[in-house]
Amino acid sequence: MGNDSMSYLALSDAELTRLQSEDVQYADLTTETSGIGQREARLEFCARQEMVVCAIEEAARLFKLCGATVELSAQSGQKVNKDALLLEVQGTAAVLHRVWKTAQVLVEWASGISLASAAIASAAGPVAMACTGKNVPGTKALSVKAVRAGGATMHRLGLSESLLLFHEHRLYLNESPSVTVARFKAAEPEKN
Repeated sequence: MGNDSMSYLALSDAELTRLQSEDVQYADLTTETSGIGQREARLEFCARQEMVVCAIEEAARLFKLCGATVELSAQSGQKVNKDALLLEVQGTAAVLHRVWKTAQVLVEWASGISLASAAIASAAGPVAMACTGKNVPGTKALSVKAVRAGGATMHRLGLSESLLLFHEHRLYLNESPSVTVARFKAAEPEKN
């Protein structure tokens, strides 16, 4: 299950930094107030249940961008058992606490999509399973990675990729469906 080529980053460093700044706009008040920020710390991400891992590379990169060292033990698309070690991070408590929740949510959210995709793909058997391109705005790249990590493919990535004539389009056409199809085939022959 999954795809061994899923270890690429779906999110750029700029996008990861933006996500991080949504959680820590100015400072981590708890870590600063407690005075533990400069202490050396270690953190592990482990699977809470059987899962198909996704976005672990983004989590690792986010920790690295903030100055921590990371050792990956899993990759996106890999099916793991409960309690499997996914990654280990070392750095200051300030860095680990600043990044922890954002990285955790990325992995949990994307892995949830991957696990669901894997279950549906498995149930479909030999039939290819294609997921919708519909996603929460701003999550497309990671959504596509998660679906593919689960062993499925995308039905359509966007309006520029394929022709898909909806009822709402046909409302404005004053021609028979056969004329529309012929016109589309002539205009975009590689999309047939």
